[in-house]
Amino acid sequence: MEELSLNHANVKVAVRVRPMNRRERDMKTKCVVEMSGNQTLLHPANLNLSKDDPRTQPKVFAYDHCFWSMDESRADVYAGQEVVFQCLGDSLLDNAFLGYNACICAYGQTGSGKSYTMMGSAEQPGLIPRLCCSLFSRTLKEAREGEVFTVEVSYLEIYNEKVRDLLDPKGGVSAGVPQPAGSCTGKEGGWVARLSLLLRLSSQPTNGMAHSWTSRPRAAKKPGRARAVNAG
Repeated sequence: MEELSLNHANVKVAVRVRPMNRRERDMKTKCVVEMSGNQTLLHPANLNLSKDDPRTQPKVFAYDHCFWSMDESRADVYAGQEVVFQCLGDSLLDNAFLGYNACICAYGQTGSGKSYTMMGSAEQPGLIPRLCCSLFSRTLKEAREGEVFTVEVSYLEIYNEKVRDLLDPKGGVSAGVPQPAGSCTGKEGGWVARLSLLLRLSSQPTNGMAHSWTSRPRAAKKPGRARAVNAG
């Protein structure tokens, strides 16, 4: 059987290293992460080990993509927002236009850079804004006579096992309980009841993160398990 190329893989896993924050710089924290191609090396942080101690050997992990975003001045290895999108977003859109469902999940501890990678900033937009802009650009390019593209968007956050509808201006605490796979007639997989559905006519981003728990100041004091899901 012919081996599938990376762009046609069912699942891709990528890892990204963020720059050090102010606290880490003030503490003169040493970076113990090194990346080479699709491999990530973790060097031991404990410098008091003897040379013969096996714990002095780096741990090596392999991923589909390794994004080194520690130091922007090192242009030869630095991976910015555009690089992340080219590696992950383009192929996702290709598969979506072929009729396949696609999903990007960002996972990591509080402060690891998930929101920046997914949403970014006004100057450096993340994956979701870039995907939206490319989606509408592509619909205009591929539109044919007699065909109509319809784009519908829902946006939810799961924080400490509670669902928050991010398209609800009131920031409703719960948009419904996620239903387990196979529990709903005519649907496959899990789904969320009573979730807002927004018909998008342009690529203008929706400020759903304004209703997110993790975007609020209190989130820094009460970290928890949060997942934002943008479905289109």
